Parts: sequence; C-alpha cells; structure tokens
Amino acid sequence: MTFLANENFPRSSIRYLRELGFEVISASETFHMASDHRIVEIASAEGLVILTMDKDYGKIVFKDSVTNPPPVYFFGFRRVHLQTCLPKFWSYT
Repeated sequence: MTFLANENFPRSSIRYLRELGFEVISASETFHMASDHRIVEIASAEGLVILTMDKDYGKIVFKDSVTNPPPVYFFGFRRVHLQTCLPKFWSYT
C-alpha cells in the first residue's frame, strides 16, 4: 500500500511513516501546488491512499460523485489547550 500525503499533511508524520517502512509520496514534494481534485485523480489512477487533514476531500469524493474514488484517510486533529483540559483532569483524580 502506498500513501499520497496531501500538502497539508505534517512533514514530521510523513518522515515517521517512512521510518516505519511505509511508502509515502508527498504531494508537496512531487505534485507541488496540485489542486485537491488533481490529487484525487492521481490517487485514483495510481492506486494510492490519500492522507489528509483537509475536509474538502469528503466533498470531492462523495458530493461530486467521483467514479472509483481512492481511499481517503482524514486526520482531524484538534489542538487542546492545557488550561482547558487540566481542570477537568484534576476533577476526576
């Protein structure tokens, strides 16, 4: 399985996956400035799995009814501020 990491996917995560032995193509290295639609076309044609933090891929794949869409793994990380989570943590201990 080969991954195609969208331009917004963290470089540190790409490096980490590569260190683990996964083949990861970086859109920013290989397909610089390609549109999301173009990334979907490339992934479909090459049999690649898209890694992204961009919610637009759901719209492209489902709403735009892409024929034979590639697998898309969406990573929706949220930043959590310690000031918000620590009081909740302390109340449980």
